[in-house]
Amino acid sequence: MSNVPRVSNDPSEEEARAQNAALIEELREQLQKAESASEQYQKQLGVLQMRLDEAISEQTKLEDQAHERDSRIEALNSEIRDQGRQIRDLEQNHEAERNAMLQEKEQQTSREEEMQATIQRLKDSIAQKDMRMNAEGDRHQVSRSCKTLILLQTPVITFRY
Repeated sequence: MSNVPRVSNDPSEEEARAQNAALIEELREQLQKAESASEQYQKQLGVLQMRLDEAISEQTKLEDQAHERDSRIEALNSEIRDQGRQIRDLEQNHEAERNAMLQEKEQQTSREEEMQATIQRLKDSIAQKDMRMNAEGDRHQVSRSCKTLILLQTPVITFRY
């Protein structure tokens, strides 16, 4: 506008120019405010973009950690299942060995009872034999005693020729 030559000095023209100059000045101020606001928004946008990038980075890191933990949890669950299986197997083996030991103990007890019965029969048999031998010895002694008594009681007869 400064290059535009002034042609007339009409007050309405002057007034229009003053209004235009005021409008232009107002538009410049609005433009400056808009540029300032735009710069502010750009800065805020930059800060928000950085925060978003950090959040995305943090989210990625957390997702990786979560995946690692899920993997570890799955491995531990698998180990727990294996340990449970091993415990059940050990319990079954223990129970089978326990049953086998109980059966062996019962068999041993049965053999002991049989041996005790055999020993008792042998003792009874020996006792009977001893009683028979004592009875025969007594009879033999009684028989000897009787013979001696008979001999002693019988008169001796002597023959004289």
